[in-house]
Amino acid sequence: MAKLARETSAQYYPATVDIYIDDVKVSAIHGISPVLRTASIRAVVVNPGPVNKTTNPSPPKFRWTFVPLSGCDNLKFLSPTSSTTRLEIINPTDTWVIILEVSTQFETLTRQIEVQRYDMAERVWFFPTEPLPFAPQPAQGFSSVAVSDIGEIAVLDDSGSIWITTDGIVWTNVHTVALYTPVPSLMLGTIAYGGGGWIAIMYHDVIPGPLTGPATIMRSLNGIDWTEAVFPTATWLDIEFRGGKFVAVGFNTIDAYVTTFGIVATSTDGVTWDHQDQSAFSLCFGIEYIGGLFVIAGASSDNSEVITVVSSDAITWTPGASSVTDGNIVGFTADDEKFIIRAYGELSTSTDGVVWTTVPLTHMIPWPGHGETDEWGFTDIAFDGTAYAAGSGFNGVNGYVFNSPDLVTWTKVDGSPEGNRSWTRTAFGGGIIATVSDSGHFAMSHPITP
Repeated sequence: MAKLARETSAQYYPATVDIYIDDVKVSAIHGISPVLRTASIRAVVVNPGPVNKTTNPSPPKFRWTFVPLSGCDNLKFLSPTSSTTRLEIINPTDTWVIILEVSTQFETLTRQIEVQRYDMAERVWFFPTEPLPFAPQPAQGFSSVAVSDIGEIAVLDDSGSIWITTDGIVWTNVHTVALYTPVPSLMLGTIAYGGGGWIAIMYHDVIPGPLTGPATIMRSLNGIDWTEAVFPTATWLDIEFRGGKFVAVGFNTIDAYVTTFGIVATSTDGVTWDHQDQSAFSLCFGIEYIGGLFVIAGASSDNSEVITVVSSDAITWTPGASSVTDGNIVGFTADDEKFIIRAYGELSTSTDGVVWTTVPLTHMIPWPGHGETDEWGFTDIAFDGTAYAAGSGFNGVNGYVFNSPDLVTWTKVDGSPEGNRSWTRTAFGGGIIATVSDSGHFAMSHPITP
């Protein structure tokens, strides 16, 4: 402290250290996926020394270590003396403590984080009993949902508004796109988080009739300030940030829905876009990416089959599967190793987008007229790094939320309410799963961490 006493003109504030695992700020206890094998971890030091015009504190020094609390396996820090490192989990134990020692010019700080494994069964689900108060009623709800790396949830309602929440209780309307008038219409669309911010596309679905006017694309780096731009007229069904690119897919029409064809748009910055038609499709339903491979899934040009195309750059596409299933596609997602297509009556997986395997579902979503062993009601599926969550229901009937460790055995989530709601879109990010319905309902879950 003698050194500090000589800095008579300095203001001194004790330093603090924040730790982030996969860009999620952690506290004293942190839950992590049992199947995770690597994770980014970084430290941010605040107030590393006196603040005045003449003082220039030396850079802090870092040292990462760990202590296993159960089992005898270990971890590995790829850069144990850097503020940002990579955590390699070797035959992971159930629980361990990460220890960070930070030495500044004036003090030494120690942070400890107890890291615990969780699984889908150890998630807490929150189901509001009524539709969200701002949901368009009586017949409309939400067309899309996304979750950021820090667990912020954004939904698109069918009146052209984007809403964001962190807890599912307090919601903020961050942006609204004007509806066309006087023609009655909905503002449907898709939203995603990636590339450092939010991106969404909304289009006018006129009642009745074909699309009218261009779509609108919106971008925000902070969820508060949004910019708008005109986007091609089309029914945009999915947008994602994958493989360092934004990719949007959907379909267009030339004769009021009598003939439709797939459409794809790509961008590296969310501002400048390249567009191309995909005539093999009547509609491109979704886009996913694993390990350098992009896959689009959708309906064939005659609407008889679910088909795919594959690409290494999201620009040049080659045929994938010519017939994954003959059912209508209602969900497309991916985990760390495989692509997953959900169609009426079937669930299929593939590691390359070309060869697909049907998954033998052993649980059943009750569906009027289809019996207890029918799985037709599954819609969108999300993967949280550990297990899967799926919504069910169609046109507001018999919607439930289910989870599964393996895509085969499914269990209805405790508290999943009865009633007329269909969970149409499900998303994961920052440890949070969120799902929305076409009747204005919302649900979310987070892992149990003491």
